[in-house]
Amino acid sequence: MRSNPGVRQWCGIRWQRLSYGLMEKPFDAHDDHEREEVLKIVNELPEDHRARLAHRDGADAIALTHLVGERQDLVERLTQAWLAGYRRMLERSAGFRP
Repeated sequence: MRSNPGVRQWCGIRWQRLSYGLMEKPFDAHDDHEREEVLKIVNELPEDHRARLAHRDGADAIALTHLVGERQDLVERLTQAWLAGYRRMLERSAGFRP
């Protein structure tokens, strides 16, 4: 099946735009620490970089990794920020067991 830019698909939780995979509703980071870390990473990019634009549109850290593929150091840092936020979220959840 070919997708047209702007066409939406159900991604299990909410609708996604197929054009570049960003969620219709801005993604909320796991916590403020993750949000701050992602912002620091994104601020290292030029103003007109597509990852910076996507971040303003609400892309999460994992979506941004696909847009900064030319910078493996940033891919690693974004992934680590997401994982750390996810771990903290799990630890706050009731019944978490490592």
